[in-house]
Amino acid sequence: MPREEIDRLYQVFSRYRRPSELEGCPCCTSPQKAKPLLHKSLRDISAPELEHYAFKALTTSGTLADYKYFIPRILELSEDGSLLCDIEVTLGKFTYGKFGDWPADERQAIHDFINGAWRESVRSANLYRADALLCGAASLLDNVSPLLAYADAAAPRFKAAYAAQNSNPTKRKLLNSFWDDSTPNYERVLSWLYPNATNAGGVAAFF
Repeated sequence: MPREEIDRLYQVFSRYRRPSELEGCPCCTSPQKAKPLLHKSLRDISAPELEHYAFKALTTSGTLADYKYFIPRILELSEDGSLLCDIEVTLGKFTYGKFGDWPADERQAIHDFINGAWRESVRSANLYRADALLCGAASLLDNVSPLLAYADAAAPRFKAAYAAQNSNPTKRKLLNSFWDDSTPNYERVLSWLYPNATNAGGVAAFF
């Protein structure tokens, strides 16, 4: 994705200072694992060093302000594929951290990152990455329809390939286990993939 979106994350979230300690559940955190996060510059922290914290942040380790300090590096390493923490987990943590209450420039920087990563996934036909990103973004964005519209305009064959790999047309179901099938965005994606299908009583019908 364009470097400018990553640099924008670093710029916007630079208001948060590196934590002096990461408090948390003693069963899930340790000084040894936290040490490189507390003493290295943010851009120098490696994916293996950040991995454990990326999974445990907010739920069992650190505060929201701590997490926001690390967000640019977490997303940068997520986007280059070196961080194993699922992007669905990362974006889900934003929701857990009451993303809607974040300052407008922080929310915009995250939106710009999602849009840039989605565009890159569509252009490169990276169906696995696109699915992970769309699923994660669905928990964060009010409406994912603009992402779907971009895919249709930029790569007309993308939707069919995405449907074949990431959904079950017979059951009218998305396969990613992180999806919340009770949300409007879940239905928006299904309607995008199968515009001529209805779901009555849980049974898919095609016409």
